[in-house]
Amino acid sequence: MSQFQDKNICLVLSCDRPYYRKRRESNYETYRWFQQNGFSVVFLFAGVEGDEPKLSENHDDTYSLRVPSLEVYELLSHKMELAYKFFSKSGCTGILKIDDDIKIVNPNILQHFVNTELYKYDYLGISIGHYISDGNTVLAIKKYSLNLFKSLRNAKANIKYAGGPFYWVSLKTIQHIAKDGLEYVCEDVSVGYVVGNHSELKNGICNSLLNNVITWNDESEA
Repeated sequence: MSQFQDKNICLVLSCDRPYYRKRRESNYETYRWFQQNGFSVVFLFAGVEGDEPKLSENHDDTYSLRVPSLEVYELLSHKMELAYKFFSKSGCTGILKIDDDIKIVNPNILQHFVNTELYKYDYLGISIGHYISDGNTVLAIKKYSLNLFKSLRNAKANIKYAGGPFYWVSLKTIQHIAKDGLEYVCEDVSVGYVVGNHSELKNGICNSLLNNVITWNDESEA
């Protein structure tokens, strides 16, 4: 994976179904902006023949990564964990993970943020969440008959995390994720949990960017 050595990756979480394909097509300028500002853009999908992730290059110099998971919301952490494991050995500097529907409202401020702030952190987001559980949550994951999320299924939790649509993780953080795994159903909660277990990781929230510079909506597939 020498093509990612010392590169910044913009990992775009998406799906092959028509709803998400249309979202990507209508949001091309966002991905192009990241390309023009030093990121290798990689679209992430679940579903591949065999047991290994498959990386392919697209005609516009972006990439598609397909990982051996199911394309269902309940397995989002599994999908993301496989991607982070893949990139943990890539030599990249870090990953800016975005959803495929984010919009750039103010590209000049975003460019300044990327150039001056992003790389100071091991984990940086623009929105903050707080997950609290009494340990009695029943997971729908059982219906997929996969041996996932066992260790934390009945664990109490109090986790602060960066919202999933837009956050940065350094290579050091990616390597911790690859080793520790993502064990909550929600991927952003899972990443926050890993970071919280490693005090040496520098983390932060820059919430002034939310809506003023970066925005997204909460629409979902019908």
